Amino acid sequence: MPYPGTHSRMPFVGSEIEHGLEVIGELVRVGRRARGWTQFALERASGVGQTVISRLENGRLTSLRLLRLAAIFAALDGTGPGREGMEPSRLPLD
Repeated sequence: MPYPGTHSRMPFVGSEIEHGLEVIGELVRVGRRARGWTQFALERASGVGQTVISRLENGRLTSLRLLRLAAIFAALDGTGPGREGMEPSRLPLD
């Protein structure tokens, strides 16, 4: 839902940054689903809270620390901490 008087859900960032966060959120969702993980499984693997993951995937996150983002992608790539019992899988790069 946009902020009143704007067309943006994130009035303090430019449209390019907003679009970039939406793209990142979609990449996270695709990677998570490709592994058959729930948001809670990604939380366990990355150490990033499920609420943050949900907001990122749905384009509702207005800020994200680089370390959190790195932890999410490291978990999806199979290189992050908290990976005990979780086999890494690779996505085809078409």
